[in-house]
Amino acid sequence: MKKLFLMSAFALMAFAANATEPVGSVVTTSCGKRVMTVPSDHGFLNKNDYYNYMRELNEAECGTYEMPKEIADRF
Repeated sequence: MKKLFLMSAFALMAFAANATEPVGSVVTTSCGKRVMTVPSDHGFLNKNDYYNYMRELNEAECGTYEMPKEIADRF
């Protein structure tokens, strides 16, 4: 019984650790807010679509249609 309890506890801990692992990436917007979003290789047809998405995300968070700081620094 003790073995079954310990095995169950370890299985639950492994499941919880996997569930808390972040799937996206964190980006700093032009106004300094940090937001979590999807990575660039996650369903975008090309880089321009991803860049437009990042500008729209920045506009939603900061009110300006420009590249977030981290993305703009890569240019």
